[in-house]
Amino acid sequence: MTLHCLPIDVLNHLAHVLAMGTRDEHAALMELALAAPIFHAPCMRAAIRTTTASFISTSTVWFDRQEQDQVHLSASSVKTFVRAAKQLKSDQWYLVLVLRGGNRAPVLQPQHLSTHDQDWPVRAFRRWSLLPVPFRQICNFYMYFNDRGRGEDRDEDEDEDEYSSLQTQTIPPFCRHLALSGRVPWEALRLPSSLVQLDLWRDVVLPDSRLARNVFTRLPRTLRALKIHTLVRARSDESALAVLLDHVPKKTVRFLDVALGPDKPLALTVGALARLIARSPGLTRLSIDGCDRLSSWDPTVLSLLPRKGMRDLKLLFAYGMMPSGDDVIALAQIAAGLPTTVESFTWSMAQSWRRGQLNDTTVLHPIVAHFPLATRSLSLEFPTWDAVMGASLPLTLPLQSLHLEFAPRSEKTSDFLAGLVAVVSRIPATVVDLTLQEWPIGSGTLVLPALAQHLPPRIVSLTLGHCRLTSADLEQFTWPSTLRRLDLGGNGLTVGPARLPSRLQELDLNATFLSDGDCEWIAGLPLSLERLVLSGNRVGDNVAGALCKYAQKGGALAKLELSDTAMSQKAVADLSKVVAVVVAYRV
Repeated sequence: MTLHCLPIDVLNHLAHVLAMGTRDEHAALMELALAAPIFHAPCMRAAIRTTTASFISTSTVWFDRQEQDQVHLSASSVKTFVRAAKQLKSDQWYLVLVLRGGNRAPVLQPQHLSTHDQDWPVRAFRRWSLLPVPFRQICNFYMYFNDRGRGEDRDEDEDEDEYSSLQTQTIPPFCRHLALSGRVPWEALRLPSSLVQLDLWRDVVLPDSRLARNVFTRLPRTLRALKIHTLVRARSDESALAVLLDHVPKKTVRFLDVALGPDKPLALTVGALARLIARSPGLTRLSIDGCDRLSSWDPTVLSLLPRKGMRDLKLLFAYGMMPSGDDVIALAQIAAGLPTTVESFTWSMAQSWRRGQLNDTTVLHPIVAHFPLATRSLSLEFPTWDAVMGASLPLTLPLQSLHLEFAPRSEKTSDFLAGLVAVVSRIPATVVDLTLQEWPIGSGTLVLPALAQHLPPRIVSLTLGHCRLTSADLEQFTWPSTLRRLDLGGNGLTVGPARLPSRLQELDLNATFLSDGDCEWIAGLPLSLERLVLSGNRVGDNVAGALCKYAQKGGALAKLELSDTAMSQKAVADLSKVVAVVVAYRV
């Protein structure tokens, strides 16, 4: 089936998925727009609707003074919005397309790239590399305000009058997603009636509590998502934040993301948060970061959430304050109000919770017992584990992604590993993405054979990062044929893994102590491999030669990451002739 056979709705959806993806997917989106004429309009619409514009200096583009049809752009600027440097009209914006020359051919980029090379500007033909976009069509906008309420990032030779005439802080009239940063002029700010999501970044200065009520009564009723990461510096900030939460229109919010500052009074904020949750029956996504000083929380705040139907619930105990006895008691009370089922559930506790009250792991038992049943994704990080926690963790067949992170501070790991054994023996067969991060499971532990025996049969992505695995440990695994991505970064390997599945596409061996001696394992890599990471290893020109021979077999290898290795520049250059992208820079 070709693209011409697909309905326009399907083409629009495919373009939107690519537009919301990684930088590589962004490049693929723009290249598809050129390669398939029927896909051009959907790609351009998706790119314009998902790209964020701003007036900061990195969003300016320089036209060649001698040749006005030439423009200086970098590879990393593809699918970004730019405006001409020193232009005086705020509606002259451009979407950066695939960089092309006057003959419409793509501008060649260096094959052996460093992180800085991708930002190095090259000359491109203005007509084929920039698409004019009216300011009114921009849907996502970022605004930074310095102490004077104007954009701070500008060249020293630019006049302040230019920024005044630009009316830098004008918001696109049909903006749907607005991010604010710095000292916002709240009295003058007028939010568009089309606004769907509002983000307040960490450095946002909230209005005076006396002014906050007048400011936040103007929040549009179209608001569906609110992200508040501003730092609460004083009691007045907390009052303003509480006023903001209290003035979010009733029954409109679907997504709420709040990051709370450390060691500050939270009673006003948490009270307002509870009231907002209570009047938001359609809330499907909630993220609270910095859940410290729990003794000041309303213990019923989570019990106000919908019992079923939430898409995403994240609770991050991230600031690492030393918990008191009252905090631990409050934690259990709050956990008792968790929903019964969610699609995706994340619970992360900092290592500091292990000190003091959590030296006794049993206090976590009733908390884990109240965890909701995650039907799609479950991500957990605890300061301590035991077998009871592992056995009571709710795991069920619909689960697709399981992420368990743990970095023990003690060498007495038997209790911790007993908890993991209780988990791996119950991993649902539906899991396709499994991550075990910083678990000391190598060198003869009981976890290793249990994990090798209970790997999900249809797993697609497996990460065993910093798990103290050796090359001998890997021999216990029989990798499922469905595996497409394997990450073994941070382990202690002497040679690369053998007997890999024939359809593996990505292999990450970053910082695994590989040397330049034994290269035979490279010849055994599957020809399906598209991306190989060997950065942070002692590999040199011998490995480079083996990689050249492997790439010449006609496999799918398209990207090699060889940063911070012992390879010579000549070896990297030789690899660049047979592999499309070779990333090799020295730290």
